[in-house]
Amino acid sequence: MAVTPEETQAQKAAEDYAQARESAWGWAQCAATEYREALRQEDYAREHASSTYLRDAVADARVAAQLHHGRAAGARQLAEMWARVATVLVPPLEPVHCELVTTDA
Repeated sequence: MAVTPEETQAQKAAEDYAQARESAWGWAQCAATEYREALRQEDYAREHASSTYLRDAVADARVAAQLHHGRAAGARQLAEMWARVATVLVPPLEPVHCELVTTDA
């Protein structure tokens, strides 16, 4: 049985939608990971801020926290973009054919 152009187009639309959803999910996970790392670095810097011995490590942690916050923000923006793309690419629903049966006697 030959595949019609409409079926090919529907399959492509479904694949594009799945790809966009996966991209949104992946970037959202990346954003969450980067945000957690930023918080971890901030906690370290805050916890050891009074130590003169760890002054350089605290400064590095602050810089790393800023870097991870920037990465988290970028990943969040990409996740939102892919979510919007997925929303636009939602494949059309298949028509459902049913038969109405009366229960009247």
